[in-house]
Amino acid sequence: MTSSRGSTILGLLGAAFLILFWLGGLAPERSDALLRPYGLFVWSGVLLAATVLPTVAAIRGPKWWFLLAAVSAITTVRVFFLAVT
Repeated sequence: MTSSRGSTILGLLGAAFLILFWLGGLAPERSDALLRPYGLFVWSGVLLAATVLPTVAAIRGPKWWFLLAAVSAITTVRVFFLAVT
């Protein structure tokens, strides 16, 4: 697997995790069905993976993956502050 192909796969996987997280937030009635079986720990891991995978993809390949990593980091901070307050 070439570096470009590997970074694309990592970036797309991170994008899929971020989309999955946001779809759960946009449909609250369905997010309860998604959240209950897996728990908050798994959703935190999904959000962390959505931040880390595009960062690794941007280091290895095209730098525009940093944009997705920034959106994921902003989402992570937003979720953290909503959980604390």
